[in-house]
Amino acid sequence: MGEGVKEPQKKRNGPLQTVLNVFGVVLCVLFIPIIILNVVMIVRSYTDPEHIPSVFGVSPVVVLSGSMSPAFEAGDMIFIQKTDPYTLKVNDVICYLEEESAVTHRIMEVQQQDGSPLYITQGDANNTEDATPVSPQQVQGKYTGVKIAGAGEFAMFLQSTPGMLLFIGGPILLFILWDVFRRMAAGKENRRERKKLQEESSSKQQEMEAMEKELERLRAQVNGSEPPPPQDSPDEDRFS
Repeated sequence: MGEGVKEPQKKRNGPLQTVLNVFGVVLCVLFIPIIILNVVMIVRSYTDPEHIPSVFGVSPVVVLSGSMSPAFEAGDMIFIQKTDPYTLKVNDVICYLEEESAVTHRIMEVQQQDGSPLYITQGDANNTEDATPVSPQQVQGKYTGVKIAGAGEFAMFLQSTPGMLLFIGGPILLFILWDVFRRMAAGKENRRERKKLQEESSSKQQEMEAMEKELERLRAQVNGSEPPPPQDSPDEDRFS
């Protein structure tokens, strides 16, 4: 019976290579969504300055004042959802643009003017209503009730020059360093594997050479070309 062909063993990553691979995955999970979201928001803010940038109809908004305390505070990040401005009602918290600034206040009254609604708004922490009614065209969305305390300051930093350098240039630099170390680790593992294979090949070669020499000796002995090993003569044994 012939011997079965031995399948090559699957190459295993070394400990350093495994650590670098895990580090690369963590970088992708943490930084790529932040980079993409930040770039999208910045681009949309320039291409459509009349609307707050959104992703899938949801817009993050940074709270700059405490006029809606305790619902949310200055420095928080809230999320607003695009909605039909003609369906809004009293007690809804809406975000609207006023002189290119975003304001998020509560609807206190809905008035009608020429068949179109006007919204009277007021901040929860304010004592008086806002001076100017809000038209449907100004409305950017309705507050979803979701907020991240303190995240607004972080978001504003992301859109600054130092923030973009840190959170866009920083991850790119980390990816480059990760790739360099990964290649170095892979090269080290490959050199170690090649050295091991060379040692195994050299050992097998020596075994084959020893077997061939032994076969040649046995073949020569069978063919009579090599004299048999000397034996003691019976007479010598008798008279010694």
